[in-house]
Amino acid sequence: DVRGNAGNKNDKFNFKAKLTDNNDNPYTGNLTLIDAVGNHNELTADAEGYYSFKLADGEKATLSGFAQGTWIKEANVVEDENDYATTVEVIGKQDSKQEGKEITAEIAEEAASTEIKFVNTKGMVVPTNVELSQIGVAMIIIGGIVFLLIKKKKKMEEN
Repeated sequence: DVRGNAGNKNDKFNFKAKLTDNNDNPYTGNLTLIDAVGNHNELTADAEGYYSFKLADGEKATLSGFAQGTWIKEANVVEDENDYATTVEVIGKQDSKQEGKEITAEIAEEAASTEIKFVNTKGMVVPTNVELSQIGVAMIIIGGIVFLLIKKKKKMEEN
């Protein structure tokens, strides 16, 4: 997800995932990435064992196509550096939310489906050149009182 007043919901973010199988070995077989609109793309692990993919706001990626008899025990997912502040969590896992661009999710069961959510936030302070100190606030209050008194005096003079 992309949030914040300076966040661009059309930005694509680069991710890479490194998987460990049920035998504690790095999984490097071919995978299928199913994007948000249902397109299937084949992914191949790089020399370090990472699968790379891109996601934009609201998109989800599903990795499937694991070799027969193999299931993923652990997934390490990393988002490339960018100028967004990032939080990441394993959905449904208590106390997993953390600041940063990397998380490792343990998948406890063979048939388990695990969702990892990244939230990228970019905000900016809009300069207004207005600084209200205590004196400034007091002046506004006094000005308001003076305005009301003048208005009341004019109304009394009209009657």
